[in-house]
Amino acid sequence: MADWVFTKLYKDVFADLTVDATEAKELHDKFEAANPPPDKLVSLRAMAFRIGSEFLSTDGNKDTDVAVLRAINAVVHALEKTCMLPKPIKDDSAFNDEALEDLYRQILTDGSVDQEESKELLTFFQSTPPPVSKLVSTRANAFRIGSEMLTEDKAHNVGILRAINVIVHTLEITLFKPKVYVCKVEPPPTMNVSKIGVNASIEKAVQHIWDLDVNRLTPGVDYGEFTHFFWYFILL
Repeated sequence: MADWVFTKLYKDVFADLTVDATEAKELHDKFEAANPPPDKLVSLRAMAFRIGSEFLSTDGNKDTDVAVLRAINAVVHALEKTCMLPKPIKDDSAFNDEALEDLYRQILTDGSVDQEESKELLTFFQSTPPPVSKLVSTRANAFRIGSEMLTEDKAHNVGILRAINVIVHTLEITLFKPKVYVCKVEPPPTMNVSKIGVNASIEKAVQHIWDLDVNRLTPGVDYGEFTHFFWYFILL
């Protein structure tokens, strides 16, 4: 499923800045139907933050901005629930909610995440991971605390979103893993070389790869005209 499908879906979700049960199910169903490969999950999550930032108010309306954060959190929740699984955790006894919240506040205060803060957060999740039962609230707390840091300055609030995205990214790469990926697009029988010949088989194989690629890449963003010409001459 191409990126534009998710762009439209996200914009529809953010249009009224609420995610009801119907929209939550639609998000789940879209992610499940799209069956994004593991290397697509980061960009799908980052896209939610990027598009969500477009809906931040320009007049410092905090209710609107808090609603944007809640909507993004709902999208991220649907993505994690549908496409990821918690990693096994050997010992979660050292986890401290208050210490993590203090770290969140330290990171989010200025709306930016420097290298030292990023490393500190990674170390925290690695050395004192939250129990699986608290993964959802651990992520949601980043949004909650981020909402407390919102101001009337949109540029600052965009920075808050970027910082939350870094927190969520660190949490996901440390404590989650993608579900086992099974490609649901079967190669068509018409690609059989013995039946249709080499030339026709190559042509259909390239088309099949292209069909699979739409689930991964965006023309003009991930590759450009050079790629098309490259493959054209290779396949001559």
